[in-house]
Amino acid sequence: CVTFLIRYVCISPQRASESELGQKALGILYDLLSPEHWSEVAVKLSFFEKFLLSNDLNSSNLLGYCLNALEVLGVVLEWKDPEWIVSNLSYLQKLLEKCIKSDNHDIQEILQRILCIILEAINLQKGAEEDDEEEDDVKEFINLLTTSVSEDLGDMPSFAAGVTLSWTLAQYKPAILDP
Repeated sequence: CVTFLIRYVCISPQRASESELGQKALGILYDLLSPEHWSEVAVKLSFFEKFLLSNDLNSSNLLGYCLNALEVLGVVLEWKDPEWIVSNLSYLQKLLEKCIKSDNHDIQEILQRILCIILEAINLQKGAEEDDEEEDDVKEFINLLTTSVSEDLGDMPSFAAGVTLSWTLAQYKPAILDP
């Protein structure tokens, strides 16, 4: 049931959040993955590779698939434990890297929600651990974000993406942006 909903939303060529049926499918998926229903269901992150790694994000024909995959990934991550998110951070980085470097406004809008979930999980995990040393995966992920912000703010077509990423990072740790 969950796999079917994920596939249905991801393979829709139009943006799921802009159609009534897509919104209902995302809502049902959100409810099914919640702690009250079926929180132990395992969603394989590898499913998102097809939509986030192999697509040309600048192609308008393929953009809808990417946006839908990001929407679904956001729903999946919403209910995951911070420990799970941090332990899968390197794979999440691999999935999201093209989107993070994209200057497409729609991608950046959905990505912001996902990045907030990930950065919050990092903060919660860091608070749970005794030492203040960040793991290599966390350092690498934060470095990707800060590097992308620097590159985007220096490039006029990507300026809006840089501002969006800056805002998201500022919510996590403002000192990262102005060392």
